[in-house]
Amino acid sequence: MSVETVFGRAATTCRKWIKLMVLVMAKMLIVVALFTVTTAVAGIVNLPQSGQTTCRDASGNVISCTGTGEDGDVKAGSPWPSPRFVPADNGATMRDTLSGLTWMKDASTLVDACNKGSVAAECDFTNNYCTWQGALDYVACLNSADFGAGTYGHTDWRLPNINELTTLFNFNQPTLYDWLTNQGFTNVQSPLYWSSTTYVDYPLFAWYIVMDGGYEYAFTKMYETYVWPVSGGQPATAYNNAEVFQTGQTSCWDSSGTLTGATQAACSATGEDAGWLAGVVWPEPRFKNNGKTVTDGLTGLIWMQDASTLVSACNTGSVATECDFINNYCTWQGALDYVKCLNVNNYLSYGGWRLPNAIELKSLIDYQQSDPALPPGNPFINVRSDIYWTSSTYAFYPSDAWFVFLYDGGLGSCSTTNLNYVWPVLGGRLGNSNISHTIAFNNKYGRRL
Repeated sequence: MSVETVFGRAATTCRKWIKLMVLVMAKMLIVVALFTVTTAVAGIVNLPQSGQTTCRDASGNVISCTGTGEDGDVKAGSPWPSPRFVPADNGATMRDTLSGLTWMKDASTLVDACNKGSVAAECDFTNNYCTWQGALDYVACLNSADFGAGTYGHTDWRLPNINELTTLFNFNQPTLYDWLTNQGFTNVQSPLYWSSTTYVDYPLFAWYIVMDGGYEYAFTKMYETYVWPVSGGQPATAYNNAEVFQTGQTSCWDSSGTLTGATQAACSATGEDAGWLAGVVWPEPRFKNNGKTVTDGLTGLIWMQDASTLVSACNTGSVATECDFINNYCTWQGALDYVKCLNVNNYLSYGGWRLPNAIELKSLIDYQQSDPALPPGNPFINVRSDIYWTSSTYAFYPSDAWFVFLYDGGLGSCSTTNLNYVWPVLGGRLGNSNISHTIAFNNKYGRRL
């Protein structure tokens, strides 16, 4: 299977994100206005805002946000508390007042007491990085009896899953490591940080994030890179119910890609994502089919049921110029203009459609699935395992915008002039306004942390 076959247009049009994914595939071959609903929408979590407050045109120039429909204009999601991070545990950790998670203040230095056994074999304590298995073993060491009451008083340290790790993103910042350092963390590195989430399409790989531009990728578990342990995340510790939810991953694989368990009980000793099941449990059923729209019971967001077909009534003016209505994709500006057209036409009797921001679109991803990476049994139609635009601009390279790759859930960017799919959304919290959310499900957490 060629890279072009898997990634379609992405292989030639979104080079910055695809650059590393091409390497992954090579290795595989070798080995706007407030929307008001008439009935309350119940969601288990409130998605947080992305942090983006700056708007740009398609060339990357800063512009006024008013009326653009961009992430910085709509500001969809729950506002962040201030301060966002506060010192804890006598200054050894930092608590995220938004997510309720507690992170080690030192974002990369390995604790010398764990330089033994399998950890010593899998980690480089001079350069402070580990293989993926070494990262899991290192975090298990932090919780071991050697530390009595636990490292810095915590016995629930874990390698963060991919959803936990991406709570550290600020989409308004060009380099995450600089921003996080300014928040009070130390030794934040620009390269890769491991997550505990396996790349299900090729389980020799695991997901990680990059702390400069903020991409999400997957790479071989044998690679050595940085480890940033996390703890906490109990109910009622998140701000305004902005709790992290589970990734969907329920199986575990070792570093050779061998399946070692398909339940939490079977995976619990591994320290992997499926062993912790950290975060809010998804409601069952996850989605409600309203007929032409679908409500997500986890977030309260309402999505078009048809995930790609453009509405022909909008094939006029600037939308006709910026969108291809035969193949159903648009430039980034075309996507924004297309959603505005839906609102002008009061499509499906709603006037609050918007292009989702990066956090909203990523909320649909199920990391147990691929091609597409959506929860099984969902009621959506015409979902493409391809690139979908978000309304979030890419601060690291301002003429780019963020996308989500629905084949596997990857998060990256490409030029705003590229043609990608559009999936409008409505509902949720916009700016300082609210749509009522209520907790409607019990047993929110798969594992008490």
